[in-house]
Amino acid sequence: MPDVGHQILSKELIDEALILSDMFNLNELMALDLLCTAQAQMPYHPGLTRGLVAIILYYDGRKSLVLALKTLVLARRGYTFAVECSEEVSDFVTEFTDDMMTDNLIQRLIDQIDSLDLCKELELLQQNRALGGAKHHKQVTTLIHRGLVYLRLFF
Repeated sequence: MPDVGHQILSKELIDEALILSDMFNLNELMALDLLCTAQAQMPYHPGLTRGLVAIILYYDGRKSLVLALKTLVLARRGYTFAVECSEEVSDFVTEFTDDMMTDNLIQRLIDQIDSLDLCKELELLQQNRALGGAKHHKQVTTLIHRGLVYLRLFF
């Protein structure tokens, strides 16, 4: 493993990483990193397994990425009334987001938003037994819903 060296991983951890990788189309090492982060976050989510915490972190991360992108766009030149930043930062952000648009990233994001469906996401989680009890189900549903709302409001 990069940055960690040689370690023996449990079959359970490997299986969980493969399931997450397949579910969310993640690189296996990214899925493993998500599970390791979830393991560290378990004290903040009493009663949930590592895999269930990883699901919460995954959707929370997606929501955070959307909010970060929104902040970047609001910091572009011409939107300085929305985000207070120096002219130099605004110029850098404008150039960066222009590159994103040139690379068609914005259109790909919009296409992804159009394909997102709360029911399909929940069905995927249920098929992979990745939804816990009622509290976990509500947390995940809320995160997915908020992410969709932020995406749709933003784009």
